[in-house]
Amino acid sequence: MSRSAPLAARPAGVAGNALGAALLVVAWWGSSGEVRFADQLGWVSLGITGLLVALVADVAVVVAERRRIAGRRGTLRGAPATRRDPVGPTTPAVVLAAAAGARRYHRDDCSLVVGKPVVELRPGTDLLPCGMCRP
Repeated sequence: MSRSAPLAARPAGVAGNALGAALLVVAWWGSSGEVRFADQLGWVSLGITGLLVALVADVAVVVAERRRIAGRRGTLRGAPATRRDPVGPTTPAVVLAAAAGARRYHRDDCSLVVGKPVVELRPGTDLLPCGMCRP
């Protein structure tokens, strides 16, 4: 995916912001013809509605893009895109490994140690955990 590719949430965000801007313009135009403040209140509420519509559209875009980035980050790490790991008897035992002379230990499926000669570690090691696979 190139950086200039359109984002999935962009059309909804643009449409929401366009609708919000249109409501603001109509509210401004309508209130500009009113002299009394009491007559302008309906137009002010329309303008506030336009701001809320634009805000909801922007929040939807940000949430969608954060999810897309989290999925991409999980793909790059070689981990699932979910934040929770499954717990219980279905979870396989994690095997910890480290290369000879290394300062950090890894999961055996970590992309930093796959294909390298490693030794299995026992609990109680004084090595630091890997920041990528987070054992």
